[in-house]
Parts: sequence; C-alpha cells; structure tokens
Amino acid sequence: MDFTMEKMSSRHKYGTFVLIFAVIAFLLSIFSTGATWATVDDESITIIEDEGFFDNITFELDLSGDLQLTEMDSEIEVRVFIDGFDEPVEDQTFRESESYEKLAEKSSGDMRTTFEDMDTAGTVAQWMLWLGIIAMLITAIFAFCSLAQITNSRFTTYSGSVATFFLFFAPIIWYILLPSDGTYTSLEIVEEFFFFDESQFATNFDPSPSTGLFLSLLSALSSIAMMVMVYRHNISEIVNEKPKWMDSLFNLKLNGEEKVAQPINFTEKKEQAGLLIQKSVNVYKSSRTMQALTVLIVLTLVSIPLYSILFEEEEEANAYQRELQYYVDGDSGRIIWIEGTEVINDGETLSFSFTEEDFPDEAKNSNIVAIEFYIYITDNNDEDNEQTSGLGCVANPGQDAPDSVEYRFNTPGGSDSSQSQSNVYTSIELLELPEQGFGPYTGYTIEEIEDLFDSSDEVVGDYEFMYTANAEAGDSTFECDRSDSSVQIQYYVDLIYFDTTVFESTEFQE
Repeated sequence: MDFTMEKMSSRHKYGTFVLIFAVIAFLLSIFSTGATWATVDDESITIIEDEGFFDNITFELDLSGDLQLTEMDSEIEVRVFIDGFDEPVEDQTFRESESYEKLAEKSSGDMRTTFEDMDTAGTVAQWMLWLGIIAMLITAIFAFCSLAQITNSRFTTYSGSVATFFLFFAPIIWYILLPSDGTYTSLEIVEEFFFFDESQFATNFDPSPSTGLFLSLLSALSSIAMMVMVYRHNISEIVNEKPKWMDSLFNLKLNGEEKVAQPINFTEKKEQAGLLIQKSVNVYKSSRTMQALTVLIVLTLVSIPLYSILFEEEEEANAYQRELQYYVDGDSGRIIWIEGTEVINDGETLSFSFTEEDFPDEAKNSNIVAIEFYIYITDNNDEDNEQTSGLGCVANPGQDAPDSVEYRFNTPGGSDSSQSQSNVYTSIELLELPEQGFGPYTGYTIEEIEDLFDSSDEVVGDYEFMYTANAEAGDSTFECDRSDSSVQIQYYVDLIYFDTTVFESTEFQE
C-alpha cells in the first residue's frame, strides 16, 4: 500500500500534519521544562584598602550559572590576592543549587529583589507551560480521534487554540518578567569570608538566553504550525473514512485470528492443573538441589525478622533530632606552632619534622582544620646581606640581586612546594568541610553533625617543613666584587582551628 501524503485526501493530509505538529510541540515543551533557560557568566574585581598588616586585598570572582525555571545552579571561583604576594593566597570554588524562592528568603536588598523577580518569572512560565502541555496532549488525542472518525474536528480546534495560547506566550512572559540585570552573592562565600562585608562578593547578574528558551520557542512555532494545519483541515472536503495508515494500524491482529476462541472447558483445565502439580511434586522430591535451595530460602526469610527481634538495638534517645533542622557555628582562630628567623647558607636546607603529638597544648584541645605557612625573605625586603670587596665599591658597588627560597611542606592533608623570590603565604586543608557547609542540616543528630566537622583522625600523621636557600649575588663591577653566601628568612607555621557548635534552626536565627 502507498501511504504517502500525495495519495491522501486533503482532509487526511492536513489532519495527519495536525497530529505530527501536536506531538512535536508536546515533546519540545516537555523537554524545555527541565532545561536551562538562561546562563550567567560574569567576572568582578573588588579591591579593599587595608590599614593593617597588608596593603591592599583584591577579590577576583568568576561567576557561571545555569538558570532553570525555578532554580539556579551556580559556580563561583574566588581568588584572593594580597599586595606583596605573586600568587593568590586563597583560591576556592563554591557551587550552589537552590530554588529562587529559597535564595530570596536568605537574601536582602537588590539581591532579594532579583531572586523574587526570577521566581515570579519562572513560576508563571512554568504554570503556562504545563497548562499548554496538558492542552496539547488533549489536542493530539482529539486529532487522532478526528482522523479515526470518532469525534468532530471542532474539539481539536478548541483544545489546540488553548494549547497554542499558553505555549506561545509562556517564553514571552518569562522573558518580560526576567530581570535584565541585578547582583548575585553566594551565601556560602559570605559564610566562608564572614569577616568581610557581603557587598565585597557581589557580582553583576545579566542572564543570556539558553536551551530551554529556544526549545520553548520551537514548541510555540510548532503549535502555530499545527493551528495552520487545523484551519486547512477544517476547510477541506469532508470524508467519511479513516486514512489508510490508520486502517493498517487498526487491522494489526494476531495470525490465525479467524479462529474464534472456544468456550473454556473447566473440567479439562482442572485435570491438566492436577497433573502439572503432581509432576512438579515428583520432580521436587527427586531433586536435592531444589530441596537445598528451599531450605536456604526459608532460613533467609526467617532470619531477618528473628535478627530484628533478638538483636535489634534500642532506639537512639536522640533519634528525634533527625526530624529537626540545624546550623553550624563555632569559634575559629589560629595558633602559632613554629616561628623564627634564620640565616640559611646558600644551597642548604632548614628542615623540621613533627607529628600531631608535637602540636602546642592549646592545639591538642582544639579542632584543627587547616595549616598556614608564611615566609618573609628579609634579604629582599630589607637590606640584602651581600658582601662587597674592592677599592671602587664606594663609588660603583653594583646592584643587589634578589634571593629566593625553595620550600616544601608535607602534611597529612597534602603537600605544597614551590620556589619564590617574594613573600609566601600558602595553606593546606586538613579537613574537607561537608558539602552542606554550615547548614541547614536535616536527617542528622547533633552528634553526627559534630562528627562531620571532627578532624581528630585527619590531623594524625607526619609533618615536614623544608626551606632551601638560593642566594644570588648581584653583578660585580670592574671596581667592586659582589658575593652572597646566605639567605635570611622569617618563617611562621600556624594551626587553624574551628571548634564546632551546633544550633537548632530557631536558636540560630535568634
């Protein structure tokens, strides 16, 4: 049979197109609801003038985010620079996945307004899409029934008009309600750098259209094309038969369907069932494998409730805490472990070897989560200790050359090594914080939350700190010879502690 469109009547051809476009619009709109509707990619730089130990502190933030209809997945990379250091003293990536409603509740000011507008835009668009999806599904059913001569085509027209209205205006309404710009600040970053103002971590928020919006627009175009086909279908000459492709679909039957099922003979079936049961019993009696499997299955089934009865532990007294919501707070600070000033001969290494048993007494009673290292190269910051010799050194002594220090730090939390001519600050985390950060936590007891922040196992191990001097003498002149045999450094090793306190949600808010 030839089912091509050219062989169909106009009414069947346009009706088939109605069904095809309805299915396409339905699928595209379904896919759009779970897709990313917009993306955000922005960079910001904030400089803080510090009147204390450091000159200026610079924050570089790179924001990338995927905006869905009612929630956002964001990733922010934070790099912290301090004047006098070549490398960032802090480089972290923060990821967050949260609904706009929750983000608005946790925010304030312009950021709260931004998330409220996004929540409104996404909620309205989502409702319109789902109404359109339901109406489009009904339209596809009516289109099929109309071709099958079951219903009148006016039902297809009515439901198709409703579906097209919602699917066409959903992306338009979303785009109109979506804020064109604003600011965004990750709450995890604010918690991490709590000693800085929240505004220091605000990034511009300028969404760009993405996959979900394009899928929704394609769905809208498909629904419009469907309505054009509905119109052409309605003005075509009426036929009183189904399309050939539908006839072939209805005529799919099992081979031998000409044989009409005979009335069931229950007596015969009963005899057959009895013979089958008797045969199965005989096979079971003669099979040791089946008997062994039966015993094993029975023992397994019996052991489960028996174990629960005999060995079930008493319910935890604090099990109710799993139903509550908690946040984490605590005291944090640093404890000086080692410090000193040392003159190291060129090529020689100053090294220290410790274990956690060598922690200061104060640190042994604290929850150590990280270790920080500072190196201050005195020769490069103050006056170099190069030696000069020659009659012309007063008139033409030449120029000092910067010394460098090669360092290597090994800890249970990881290693770090490099060579630098400038001051060095670096840190190594001994405890990786939970993904939830400082909360909220649900489904945990207070003791279990405290265990997540407990570093007593992570700090166990060997600690090795090595500083190797690389002295550089400046260029000698004809009148003056220069030499450098050592490097003077100041070194500090600090232990960072965080002693955890767990609060119930209401207590934390108070």
